[in-house]
Amino acid sequence: MGVPRRTRVTIGADGDGRRRELCLPRPVALLLVGVMLVTWVVAALLAAGVVRGRNHEARIVELERELAAARVEALAAQALRDELDRTRALQDDLLKMLGLTRATAGADAEADSVCDLPLGVVAADAPPPNESAAADAADPPAGEIEPGAPPSRWPAVGVIVRGFDPGDPARGREGYPGVDIAGTEGAKVVAAAAGDVDFVGEDEVLGKYVEIRHGLDWVTIYANCQSIKVGPGHRVRAGEQVAKMGRTGQAPAPQLHFQVWRHGVAVDPRQYISGEPAPR
Repeated sequence: MGVPRRTRVTIGADGDGRRRELCLPRPVALLLVGVMLVTWVVAALLAAGVVRGRNHEARIVELERELAAARVEALAAQALRDELDRTRALQDDLLKMLGLTRATAGADAEADSVCDLPLGVVAADAPPPNESAAADAADPPAGEIEPGAPPSRWPAVGVIVRGFDPGDPARGREGYPGVDIAGTEGAKVVAAAAGDVDFVGEDEVLGKYVEIRHGLDWVTIYANCQSIKVGPGHRVRAGEQVAKMGRTGQAPAPQLHFQVWRHGVAVDPRQYISGEPAPR
């Protein structure tokens, strides 16, 4: 059955309710249908283009926001880098005032490992010549072998460049759980009291560190070390070397980050250790 030669098209109804009809030749009817189809296709394409344009505009706005956030982060990173440079310069000035110098880079090949000695072996190496003050501070006193006493001596020679801060949890201000002692890279780090080495590790913040338990009440932590001289299970005397000062982790310069914990709460080492860690 083919398309009729003429097509009847109903236009509408006039005032008296009668419909008005037109009879169009077949070519004209096909042309009208084609025009309608083309109009629908063009309208659909235009609508899709508008949607895509709006999506592109939204994506551009999102990218601009991400770019602004990245710029803010870059400025914050630059400010932190400048602050670290100022801290390093301050530590250099303090070391000069104390008559100390930085050890040359790579002077100690033992710094490549977290723990340089196997379990049950205690380091017996002599300190470098420029560590005579540290050697004097590291000589363990007679007696005091049993752990359990609070820390009684500074673990390194140098100067405190950042002190303990308990913070203010009620106001959302974070504290600082220890003190930073700036000194010479590779200088001795000794146990602040007799105890048992509980843990040796390394992370991005503390760098290489050692944790010593002193009985049931006390724990001390020695961080940012260049190398560790003891392993888990060692029993150490007060003043016995446990590590070497370094700048691992987030330390901006050679220093020892020293923490004292009592009953699971960080406390200020100055409450229990008198004087300053500077060499006498």
